[in-house]
Amino acid sequence: MAGFTVFCASTLTKLHRGLQSRSIWAMIPEKKDQIVPRKKRGSDGGRPPTFQAGAYWNRNFVERSFANRKQWRRLATR
Repeated sequence: MAGFTVFCASTLTKLHRGLQSRSIWAMIPEKKDQIVPRKKRGSDGGRPPTFQAGAYWNRNFVERSFANRKQWRRLATR
């Protein structure tokens, strides 16, 4: 199927590494089913991706604020 992308653990790891190489903080939390296999590999599993809960909360708050603002704009123009 052309243009269909599946996000799995390997592509997510590549995404994290690509963001790190550009000095961009990823706001993608690690899934629970990815933690166990990484820990089983020991030191070969690598470090877990950094996750800043405060920054994630702030970003989510801003996104929700804009979504609410857009919703009110839709109602006001009717």
